This record gives sequence, structure tokens and C-alpha cells, in this order.
Amino acid sequence: MKGLITHNFGLKLLSLGLAIVLWYMISAKGTSEVSLVVPIEYINIPQGYEIIKKGQDRVNISVYGSERAIASIRPEDIRVFVDLSGATAGVKKYRIQRSRIKKPSSVEVASVNPSEVEVFIDKIIRKELRVIPVFSNSRLVKKTMRVEVIPEIVTAEGPETLLKGISTVKTEPIKITYSEVPMVKTVALITEGDKIRLSVEEVKVKIYFENK
Repeated sequence: MKGLITHNFGLKLLSLGLAIVLWYMISAKGTSEVSLVVPIEYINIPQGYEIIKKGQDRVNISVYGSERAIASIRPEDIRVFVDLSGATAGVKKYRIQRSRIKKPSSVEVASVNPSEVEVFIDKIIRKELRVIPVFSNSRLVKKTMRVEVIPEIVTAEGPETLLKGISTVKTEPIKITYSEVPMVKTVALITEGDKIRLSVEEVKVKIYFENK
């Protein structure tokens, strides 16, 4: 057995070296690189907190591999995660770690741009707000005896930075006409943006008119 290994050892070693060089040349010849725009997925947001603003929704990922692998790759084949575990309220920068990039095994990541993202995270609170009816023809409001709102108080849930300075919520403008009987309108409540969520989306406004 030993003789079989040592017989023409130099020639065998040279053949092995040539095979390795040939394999390397064939592999290197077919290498390509492509850049893809991929959405960022924010994970492990702490309970009771919410993302208010993101500096970046997408990231440019450059990957390389064989021409065959690159030709078949699609943006949906790559997923980019930013881990927000342990995050606290405020604006902070988070690095995009290559270990958090999910990709096919046939390609490798060449570069990530940007390499970090800025995220504003805030604490979620609940607060009671008083409903304020708004009238489009306010002159007729002077003829009303009483305005009743049902419900008069609603619960709001949202970021602390948005809710801490708010104590009321307004209705959409109500157009009224004089009537001898009470007028009842179902109207929507108006909030700034989509970050504030209300316990109800609509209220009833009941208007009692004075006699002429």
C-alpha cells in the first residue's frame, strides 16, 4: 500500500496541483456580482413600544457568486433583518449585521449600503380624550340649545410623544340645518396621522334647536 502512494509521488503531486489550479480558474471565470434593493424587516420590537419613524425602509445589497447563481437570484431571495431587542424610547442608529442577512448559500454578500439605519422608537400609552364637535356653518350653532356627543370621551392609544400634549379630538365638519326636532349626525373622528388609534372611529352628535 505504501508503495502505491510513494510510486511516482512527484508526478501525482504535480497532477493534484494542476487540478486545483484548473478548478480555481474555472470557478473564478464564472463569478459575477449584482446589486439588489431589499426591504428592511425590523424584528423583536420590545413589548409596549412602536416604531414611529425609520430613516430607511430599503437597503442596497451587493452579492456575488457563479454566473448561474447570480442570473437566477431575485430580491425576494434575500431578507435583511434589524434586531431591535432591548431598544428603548428615542432615536438610535442600528448597524445592519451580515449575520442578520438571509440569502441563498450559492451567493455571498459583498457590500451593504447603508450599513446602519436610524430608527425612532417610542413608548405606547393610553389616554382619554374629550370629543369636540366641529360645525362647517358655525353661525347656525348660535341657534342651538344644546349639543350632545355620544360618547363624549374616547380612549386613544399611541406614541407618548404624540399623545402627551393632546386632551381633545375633533369630529369631521358637520353641516347643520335648522330643524324643530333634534338632529342626529354620525360623524368620524379626525386624528393626526395613523399612529393614534381610537377606541371608536365615529360618534353621534345630537343637536337640539331653539324655537324661532
